[in-house]
Amino acid sequence: MKNYAKNRIDLLEEHIRGSSKKITVNSVNTKSFYSYRHANRLFKSLKGESINSYSNKIRIQTAAEYLKYSSKSIFDIAFDSGYGSTAAFSKAFK
Repeated sequence: MKNYAKNRIDLLEEHIRGSSKKITVNSVNTKSFYSYRHANRLFKSLKGESINSYSNKIRIQTAAEYLKYSSKSIFDIAFDSGYGSTAAFSKAFK
């Protein structure tokens, strides 16, 4: 059972890393086959942080890479990273 849970959480982690959009309850349920609450509890026990915290960290890291190495505008990077506005994007970096 523990391996099953770890495999589900690993799939969820891959989903977070592969998606530029904000993680939703529905996407967690679909990828993990657990309720959001249970998946979050398992994720935190295995990864040391909540799904949302981890997802936000990955989005920021990805956006930072784009800012550093691409010629895209900040506006495009913000929206590609799943932020609704450049103000929200800027606030996330503070």
